[in-house]
Amino acid sequence: GEGWAPNAALFTAMFKHVQALTRRGCHRAALECAKLALSLDRSDPKGLLCCVDYFALRCGDLDWLLDFAEGFRSDGQLMSLPGFAYSTALARLGGGRTGTG
Repeated sequence: GEGWAPNAALFTAMFKHVQALTRRGCHRAALECAKLALSLDRSDPKGLLCCVDYFALRCGDLDWLLDFAEGFRSDGQLMSLPGFAYSTALARLGGGRTGTG
């Protein structure tokens, strides 16, 4: 993305921090760090989209996962990733957004 080159060290450090957090079982903290990185650069220079759904499932943030999957990219490309398609199905099965819409 546009912001990748000047901030390469920042995104590398954030990615390594997310990896360390999830290795320690701190999935909520890993999710929040991944959210921050994706909010800084939506082009996802380090590939956090490949694991953010896992973090959301592990920490039980099912509604956020469903909202994120629907709204992150307006073209719907996120749901073409097999991990997101599977994770959103698990989130719905697990009771995400019960009683709404």
